Amino acid sequence: MATTLAMIYPDIFAAVGVHSGLLHGVVKSFPDALGVMQGGTGPLAGGNKAKGAGWASDVPAIMFHGDRDTTVLPRNADRVAAQYSTSRQAGATVVQGNVPRAAATPVPPTVMLRVSHA
Repeated sequence: MATTLAMIYPDIFAAVGVHSGLLHGVVKSFPDALGVMQGGTGPLAGGNKAKGAGWASDVPAIMFHGDRDTTVLPRNADRVAAQYSTSRQAGATVVQGNVPRAAATPVPPTVMLRVSHA
């Protein structure tokens, strides 16, 4: 969803964060989503499709995906990164890296009493 919003509305978003996301424009139904999440199927040419439709943008992005994720397979992160970098305006800088098996610290659950906007 974050990738889709950044590609369609680059004038609204200053940056985008993608966590365990899917390719923009390849999922049309719930079964499609399950196929992409579990099998990592879907065209890698999605970025070219997005660029051709006027969705190219210079919105900076940061992407995160756990390498032990069993719901959305990690190979989807590579596909999202490839699609996003293909969709970027000419001259944009793309830097990729990973931290395999990075440690995570469990955080105790908290109760959110109220959410408000200033």
